Amino acid sequence: TEKSPNQTLFQWDNGTDVACWEPEYDASRQLVELFARQPGKYLELYVGKSDHVDYLLGYEHRGHTTCCWSLSHETQARVVEPRTASMEARLRAARQCQEAGYRVRIRFSPMVPTTGWEADIRHTVKRLFEEIRPEVLTIEPLRFYSYAQLCADFAPGVIDPEFVEGLRQEPTVDGRGGQQFPDALVQRLYQVVFDEVLRLSPRTPVAFCREKRSTWDVFRAELQCSGQ
Repeated sequence: TEKSPNQTLFQWDNGTDVACWEPEYDASRQLVELFARQPGKYLELYVGKSDHVDYLLGYEHRGHTTCCWSLSHETQARVVEPRTASMEARLRAARQCQEAGYRVRIRFSPMVPTTGWEADIRHTVKRLFEEIRPEVLTIEPLRFYSYAQLCADFAPGVIDPEFVEGLRQEPTVDGRGGQQFPDALVQRLYQVVFDEVLRLSPRTPVAFCREKRSTWDVFRAELQCSGQ
């Protein structure tokens, strides 16, 4: 924090799910207790796709630690992310941390458009607000994934066929052959999230991650942006 005096939020870390190394590694405790003593400085602890939080509940965080989950709908958690915690288990863990006084943030990241994704997403948003009140919900689709990779990694029928065909027609966006779903399909994913959030918890902020300005413009009203 001394090297970044104007920075208030520090993340540890979204490169891996750090919870799998705790409490034996003991870094979470040291960081939580360090930031608890730092006026105006806050830690974001990336719990990721885990429900392993018992070790956190007794730490003296003093409201200076935010726990952040990547929350996947049930089909995605079961089919795409085997051996990770289920959607319901992640929500229970988030509720435990919120009840222990931690700030809680949620990410739908990446949003994988499995067949039946719309009903799955609506159910996930509903369950989210039945269990917790996140500070912010950040949304992001599956990105930088080529059509060839998609066909190789997922059995036929797992991914919504419209998204498969849409990716097939998209150009690559980086030197490694990555592609992105068409804007119109991504915006359909987002619209379902916004519809449910505005219906169930309209005061909860929704944010994009690494999104195009054109998409921000489409959802300017939902994001309450000025357009500047």
